[in-house]
Amino acid sequence: MSYALYIGKNHTSDGAPYLGGYGDEPSSHWLEIVPRRQHAPGATVTVGVTAESDFPGSLSEIPQVTETARHIRSATAISEGYRHRSLMAD
Repeated sequence: MSYALYIGKNHTSDGAPYLGGYGDEPSSHWLEIVPRRQHAPGATVTVGVTAESDFPGSLSEIPQVTETARHIRSATAISEGYRHRSLMAD
């Protein structure tokens, strides 16, 4: 599965066009279009890996910003001992 994104010069603050791409095996990945979100003061996001990971670690909480911009991302259902977690708090 591959994606290409083009942002034209009329849509950037500096007038420069941007081209980006991404490719990965398709069996467990999908494209997500995430809307702009507001987050409550004091909200946090869980990051890190669990002790069951191939590279063990720990989970921790970090502060969430008050607003996140809309964005496009590739998500995965693969779980090999790590906890898949969006950067956006639900």
